[in-house]
Amino acid sequence: MGNKNYKIDDLLNETITDMENIETDLGADVSDDLENALEEASKDLKKSLDKLAKSVKKEVRADVLSFYHDNKQLINSDLKSLNSFVREILSEIKGALSEEIHNTSDKDDKKELREIRRDVVRFSRRYNHAYHKLRLKLALGNAGVSIREFFAHWGMAIGNKKMNKLLINENMKRKKTSQLLRVGVLMSLALAFLITSNFTYGQSKRNKKARVQFDLVIKNGRVMDPETGFDQVANVGINNGFVTRITTDEIAGARTIDATGHVVAPGFIDYHSHAQEPYGHKLYVRDGVTTPLDLEVGAFPVNDFYEFWEGKAFVNYGTNVAHVGARLEVLDKQEPNGRVLYSAAMGRAMNDGSQFKTKVFDPKDEKAIVDAVEREIKQGALGIAYPIGYYTVVGSPEVNAVTAVAGKYNLPITTHVRYLSQIPPSGFMGFTEMLTIARQNNTPVLFHHVQSNCLGLTGPCLDLLDAARAQGQKVVGEFYPYQYAGTYVDADYNRPGFEERMGIKASDYVITATGEHLTSKKLDSLRTAAPGTNLLMYTMKEEYIMEAFKRPGTIVGSDGMPWIVVDGEKSGFTATFDTPYGAGNGHARGAGTHARILRMVRETKAISLMEAIGKMTYGPASFLEDHVPQMKIRGRLQEGSAADITIFDPETVTDNATPKIGENSLPSTGIPYVIVNGTVVVDDSKVQNVAAGVAIRNAIIK
Repeated sequence: MGNKNYKIDDLLNETITDMENIETDLGADVSDDLENALEEASKDLKKSLDKLAKSVKKEVRADVLSFYHDNKQLINSDLKSLNSFVREILSEIKGALSEEIHNTSDKDDKKELREIRRDVVRFSRRYNHAYHKLRLKLALGNAGVSIREFFAHWGMAIGNKKMNKLLINENMKRKKTSQLLRVGVLMSLALAFLITSNFTYGQSKRNKKARVQFDLVIKNGRVMDPETGFDQVANVGINNGFVTRITTDEIAGARTIDATGHVVAPGFIDYHSHAQEPYGHKLYVRDGVTTPLDLEVGAFPVNDFYEFWEGKAFVNYGTNVAHVGARLEVLDKQEPNGRVLYSAAMGRAMNDGSQFKTKVFDPKDEKAIVDAVEREIKQGALGIAYPIGYYTVVGSPEVNAVTAVAGKYNLPITTHVRYLSQIPPSGFMGFTEMLTIARQNNTPVLFHHVQSNCLGLTGPCLDLLDAARAQGQKVVGEFYPYQYAGTYVDADYNRPGFEERMGIKASDYVITATGEHLTSKKLDSLRTAAPGTNLLMYTMKEEYIMEAFKRPGTIVGSDGMPWIVVDGEKSGFTATFDTPYGAGNGHARGAGTHARILRMVRETKAISLMEAIGKMTYGPASFLEDHVPQMKIRGRLQEGSAADITIFDPETVTDNATPKIGENSLPSTGIPYVIVNGTVVVDDSKVQNVAAGVAIRNAIIK
């Protein structure tokens, strides 16, 4: 490209030439669409270039740092818009390819489509790497990269004949022509913008022995990315909170972690994390979790939850709006103050009629509940949480009306279904209800702890989800790897008759705070004297867990509960960051779920290590990413992804928490380092109380 400065008319002519080349590759049958797209793109390009030309007096000279300083706002805005557009289109193409792969029965076609998808993923990685490198270099004012290099890295790719042939096959032409045209237009415009700007810091002259400076380098680890299947010993470079380099070349940084013999994986994502206090987060991060979100119960009001964690979370945090919170507000006139399970609101309601869980459906209540949920959706909630297994009296019409709000804002729902039972009315019946409501409102749905709700019907429940997915519904099932669950005395499913519904006895219940096994007499007395008493209950068989563990498409969710601290005769959710390990009483799953999954891989070999990592990273991220933009760069370990990373030893990683009092909250081991947004939060197995986490939150709607 040399150092020639181009005028706007020249650029438009070059863009038209590029587009004509793309038209030739696409074929004459789409020329009208292409012509229209080009005309609109040319108008937009001319406006942008005119605006840019005015700001730099018609010519852009070589002094890039001075120009960037003077025009930072314009450039950053343009780059961010361009980046959002590119990522949206690439996501659409990957989605279309995945759909084609699923719908195509011919083996050769499937193979070709998978090769195409791999190329698109590689293309995305190159783009992500170049984009974040450019933003970082501009921000720091470092030499060694050019905007020309950035756009050339991916802008020219669309003109590559091989790429065109891969992307433009008969299946893609039928279903995604418009998206491909948009990509073609975008890539050409980007190339034109490059030539116009002509910013060059000086070309980088690297070789394999070159030393590149990073904030943090992880070297010699087995880097595993479940989205692309990348599995190789490599070095990872991190800058400004993002992964900016994955390479076998030698690289150096301000700090280096030697991961020899360890797996370097995306940070684990847990959508079923009720332990929303520093002690709970401390145990999550020791278990490799970088993003523990409460999507099953949720929060109410949503803003209170985010304000609680702002500026002090060392992991990422986020929540759904709690449907039960709206019911508490409307029916019981109680205010849960954000973290519903930590609030006294539910206890006050339970001592005063428990309208939220006892009042029979009344259409007159519906509008107020729907309005309360929508108000909280506008505060940036990630979706709507329905733990209706705890208040089965709720009417299906109400759930349907509230779910319509999720559909309105393109958000998912999550559910702990009605009927923890393996006899009618069963968990299977609860699944059919929520699948129907989600389908009616065109809303994705996550089913929490499938094996806990379905028990002996776990296989048929998972079959039901697979069938719904095959018919085009976006659904996912979650599980945790323990044979006992967490509950409280007055939960609907613990009412008399539980023996037949769940196949257990009173002695299968244990008081969480003390470890005492119940008798029928003791359980009956607690129903009136202390209905909110937390319990563990032994309901599940190993076969239920293995059914979910081995099933493709399931994800892991711990269902980690708030930790109880016993102080003499008093007990409560009072754990702090400094509470000693083991002093918190509760379900061991809040401390060891993810390490336990990795241990199960090692000991049973029932699934591959990559599959297991996928169930804890990319699987959860892919469910939310179309509805929560921040999840598009999490759950992966690629150039351009957020630097949320878990480093573990596959030969020694294990859970240590047990049901025994004093051992409930022992941390996992074999996970010596965990990085959150580029900051080392678990450092040689010690948790650093630093504000590394960010809010996972949708935009607030005024």
